[in-house]
Amino acid sequence: RTFKGDVSAYLQKRKISWEELVSQKKEEGEGFSFRQRRVIYLLLGFLVFLLLAGGGFFVYKKFFKPPEEIKVAFRQPKTFIESKKLIEIKASSSAGFFSGLETLKKENFGYKNFAGIYLTGEQKNVLGPKEIFNFLEIKPPLSLSDTLGKEANLGFVAKKQGNETIFLMGVLNFERAFSAMLRWEPTLALDFRFFIEEAKLKNFEPKPFQDLVVKNQNARFLENEKGEELIGYAIFNRKILIIGFSKEALEIVIEKLLASPPNV
Repeated sequence: RTFKGDVSAYLQKRKISWEELVSQKKEEGEGFSFRQRRVIYLLLGFLVFLLLAGGGFFVYKKFFKPPEEIKVAFRQPKTFIESKKLIEIKASSSAGFFSGLETLKKENFGYKNFAGIYLTGEQKNVLGPKEIFNFLEIKPPLSLSDTLGKEANLGFVAKKQGNETIFLMGVLNFERAFSAMLRWEPTLALDFRFFIEEAKLKNFEPKPFQDLVVKNQNARFLENEKGEELIGYAIFNRKILIIGFSKEALEIVIEKLLASPPNV
């Protein structure tokens, strides 16, 4: 009787093979069973998934988040003169703008009344002087653009012979604004040609502007060779630039500004 024989008899009695015994020993020596390893691998995989998902979400929020819609608050237009009527024109096209002006010219606003016009952009923002010049493709001297304020009025003055377009813009520095206007004089009429009767500019040649006093306000005006009024300007109380196309229109506007000076 030997030890090996006893083991063989035991295995036969239990119906256990040598291969099964070796397999059990190996599993016992490895520390974790197959089922335990499977659970561990699943947990590790789940943790890796969470880390990747969390990292991806962070990167998306940090770098790929779509921009929020920018909302521009509507700024109520400010008029330098009391307006009989306040009219909005959308600055979508120059053709549409001038078509709208021609329609408004035919309205009856009442003699010496002012009808204010304000231009709005795509997001209903009210255009300032620089934006208005840019929309109308008018290029003032850079020194003038730099001294213009935020407010600008475009409108109609009701004259005896009909409505006439007028521009009013706040200025921050009188000396610089006036100096810039003097430099602009040689091309001023042609830059504003769409607001002047075409016949008046036929065979136009630049001429010196003439000094003019309107209601104790200094102004300068240009006439063609026939003595027809083309364009003029004044800086009311050194604060508001007025550009008009007749002496009568300048006088009406200055008269209204004197009666009720704006807070600028």
